[in-house]
Amino acid sequence: MLFRSYEKEGLFERAKKLSTYFLQQIASFREFGIVTDTRGIGLLGAIDFEAVDGKPGLRGYEMLQDLFNNGLLARITYDTLILAPQFVAEEKHVDEMCDKARAAIRRTMNRPQLRAVG
Repeated sequence: MLFRSYEKEGLFERAKKLSTYFLQQIASFREFGIVTDTRGIGLLGAIDFEAVDGKPGLRGYEMLQDLFNNGLLARITYDTLILAPQFVAEEKHVDEMCDKARAAIRRTMNRPQLRAVG
């Protein structure tokens, strides 16, 4: 029933069209020195961050808190940020999501406890 509703509303086609733009935005996160990898498929993107020496997951946890406090609900697994816009999203929503993620990265990069040693 839900699957039929998605088809009827054209959400699968809409998601397919948006995925190219979304994945380009995910790849653009490589501009940050603390990003070690980006990847994605469809409307699911992941951004891996350099772990803080001896504290795996600390950067991800700090990032999660920052994102939440600034209006973006995301998923973090250790030091990997996972972004997934809704099927009804438009480019402007992807832009907003990525802008908030970029701002959070900049803020957390400058926290002394998260600076990489070396």
